Order: sequence, then C-alpha cells, then structure tokens
Amino acid sequence: MIIMSYELLTEQSLRFQRWRSLKAIAILNVSEPVFWTTACILAILSTSGARGATAAISVILLIVSLVVM
Repeated sequence: MIIMSYELLTEQSLRFQRWRSLKAIAILNVSEPVFWTTACILAILSTSGARGATAAISVILLIVSLVVM
C-alpha cells in the first residue's frame, strides 16, 4: 500500500513530484513481489503446526498475500 501510494502521489500530485524517481519506482516494483512471496511462504510455514486463532490469522495472511501478489 505504501509503494502504491508513493507511485500515485508522485505521478498525480504537483506537490510530491519533486520526489519522483523512475529508478526508485523500478526498484520498488521489482522488490514488491519478492516480499509478498516471502510473506506467503512464511504464512504457509506458520500454518503447518498452528491451531486455533493462530491458524486462522495465518490463513488470512496467506489469502491476503496471494491476492496482493
């Protein structure tokens, strides 16, 4: 969400255009799928031995990370 906000603000708002950097946007766009893949893998690993509320939270994190990815 922060990455998308940065991209939208620097593209659309005149106030934030001085912080616009195509290199930064490219780096963020490349690294974001890596972070979400890591979150997905960690959610799968944490769900394997969890029970109750912890398992539910892990499953929710897994679903969110798959949707955002």
